Amino acid sequence: MRLLPGTALMTLSSLAFAQPAGVSRAPQFDVVSIKPSAPDEHNRFMSRPEPDGVRNEGTPLKMLIMWAYGVKAFQVLNAPSWVGSERWDILAKTDGRKLSAAEIPVLLRGTLENRFQLKTHNETRKMPIFALKAEKTVKIKPHEGSQRDFRWGYGSLNVKQGTIGALADWLSSQTLTRGG
Repeated sequence: MRLLPGTALMTLSSLAFAQPAGVSRAPQFDVVSIKPSAPDEHNRFMSRPEPDGVRNEGTPLKMLIMWAYGVKAFQVLNAPSWVGSERWDILAKTDGRKLSAAEIPVLLRGTLENRFQLKTHNETRKMPIFALKAEKTVKIKPHEGSQRDFRWGYGSLNVKQGTIGALADWLSSQTLTRGG
């Protein structure tokens, strides 16, 4: 076990559509529409930054929390089960000014805190870690660029392009089981 610092703890006290817009000190979008998403038999969602805001359709709140706070799924703790299962349509805009990619998560945090009454704190927890070991026959070459190509196939992982950091990031988003 290793200590992982900066793990975010998230709790929600109520649903977005039941909350009046409150006063929040955190920056947030100027105009926000949040609605429960219509059921989708394929469990698809779409999250797209726009020049003056963001559009999400069928997006679980957990995904929005991950984007807003820059955390992984395993770092969202103590949230009600509906956070990962209920889906939301969110259209959030500024007063017309263009946003940088770094501004969107900041504004999204304020919007989630205001509309969902989201409360967060950071803590350090002991969590299991996994070590990547290469067999002696594997030849690893340094990768230049931002492209990556990681694929599961027939009981193995095929890595054609990508950095070790990108591989670790990708593996942390996968559901793995022992022995298979």
